[in-house]
Amino acid sequence: MNIRVDHRLYALIPVAVILLTVLEIVSINRYAGSGKIVRSIDIQIDGIRQENEFLRQRIASHSSLIAISEKSKNMGFVTPQKSQYVTILTDQLPVALNTTQ
Repeated sequence: MNIRVDHRLYALIPVAVILLTVLEIVSINRYAGSGKIVRSIDIQIDGIRQENEFLRQRIASHSSLIAISEKSKNMGFVTPQKSQYVTILTDQLPVALNTTQ
């Protein structure tokens, strides 16, 4: 078997290696830049998810307060117009609470 190899083929091998190396470097840089963009978008998504959870909690709180307010109005509770206080004098306490004997 007599195989003839063209010597020009040996000259093309280093050129092909250099071109493939440059292509690899360019593609790696492109993917690295894309990774930064993806990370930035992920951070924004996390922030929006946290804000949504906070807003869900506020909505739940407000809706429960509204429900309590409506139930209290239906039961006849009203906002007091004037504060009223009840005072109990120590000499009028029941025997169990009266410590002075």
